[in-house]
Amino acid sequence: MSRSITNAALVYTSSSDITGPLSETRVIESADPEDMETQVAGVIAEFAARTDPAWSITHLDLAGGGDGHAFVCVMEFEATDLALGLDTTKVAAIVFYMASQRDALLTARLDAQARLVPALSQTGIVTEIQTGLAGTSKGTRFMGFVLAENVDPGDQG
Repeated sequence: MSRSITNAALVYTSSSDITGPLSETRVIESADPEDMETQVAGVIAEFAARTDPAWSITHLDLAGGGDGHAFVCVMEFEATDLALGLDTTKVAAIVFYMASQRDALLTARLDAQARLVPALSQTGIVTEIQTGLAGTSKGTRFMGFVLAENVDPGDQG
């Protein structure tokens, strides 16, 4: 396994064996939802540009927000010909949001979902919605995300 830091992201690259699938883990850290959104979208776009083989998101998680109020987004990608995880080329958008109280959190999430609408395909078919939420130990700040994946109508079974 190798480890490197690029663009403020911690990158782990590993391969179980020479013929096995290649996997990479990215960890993005930010206290600002707009910055987190920009960084995470950039990483997803990077993997979507890798086409031989195709890459899928096999894990996406949000954690943190302790006294330093930094949050981390952990993303695991796998190069595979199998239909595992979210196809990076079909991710319509990912939106991060932040709030500190229950009502504000609901409003922020609904606003985040509304921000996804322009990114969705004209077919309006979305088969995958991923969400995440993390908060501080003292409950003063919460960050969440909503991710939508576009699916071609021909892919519907």
